[in-house]
Amino acid sequence: MNEAIFSKSLKAGGNTYFFDVKQAQGGKQSKYMQISESWMNKDGQRHRGSITVFSDQLQAFGEALAEAGANTK
Repeated sequence: MNEAIFSKSLKAGGNTYFFDVKQAQGGKQSKYMQISESWMNKDGQRHRGSITVFSDQLQAFGEALAEAGANTK
């Protein structure tokens, strides 16, 4: 498992979001962001889900996220 070279967490209600930037294996210049969500279900069990976005996809991902966020208002 790659260690994060940058990490930030955000608590929002009963969820916690983690933003980790890591170095890709075998790629000296390639980095990726792993965005994870941790939450507790009704039975008190903790769950975690995540997505991975590579650096070459990050700009398009950010634009889509901003556009989707603008439509939540």
